[in-house]
This record gives sequence, structure tokens and C-alpha cells, in this order.
Amino acid sequence: MTQQVTTSGVVVPLKNRGKETKLIPWSLVSKEFVRPAIRHITAPKHGVDVYSVDKKVGDNRLVGTYSTEREALKAVDIFLIRNGREPKYILRKK
Repeated sequence: MTQQVTTSGVVVPLKNRGKETKLIPWSLVSKEFVRPAIRHITAPKHGVDVYSVDKKVGDNRLVGTYSTEREALKAVDIFLIRNGREPKYILRKK
């Protein structure tokens, strides 16, 4: 299981415990915007280091977590291409 972002905080799986998880509330997590619609979420004490994407184009919405900034930017670009827009970050033409 991977880390999930919810409205209450970040759900993190416990090591060597099977399906057990732990909720880390937003007050214990630092959030900073890297790019529009992409946030870097960290909590070193709990081992959380993810990039959260929340992008909306028209009626379609992309919500997800990614382990690296590059993966998050690529996901946003693919989402923009699927919705008939030009990519902004990694997949754009030079």
C-alpha cells in the first residue's frame, strides 16, 4: 500500500504489519506549493515525503500522490494532453 492523502491528513502504512495503517493529521505535516496544483508534503518524523497533485480542467479532475516531483509533473502533463490542452512542464515541445 502506498501513502494516501485524505481530507483528514496522510494515511501511511506501518512496516511489517500487513494492512495496518496510521493517520498523520495535517497539523503534523508541512505542505508547500512547488508549482500550481502540486504540493510537496513532508513529515520527516513519520517518513512521509510525497508530492500531491490536485488539478482541474473543465469538469475533469486529477487527484493523486506521487513519490517524485518529476512523476507529478509528468502526470499533470498527460492529464492536460488527454483534455486537449498543451503540456506545461516535462512533455512540452522545445
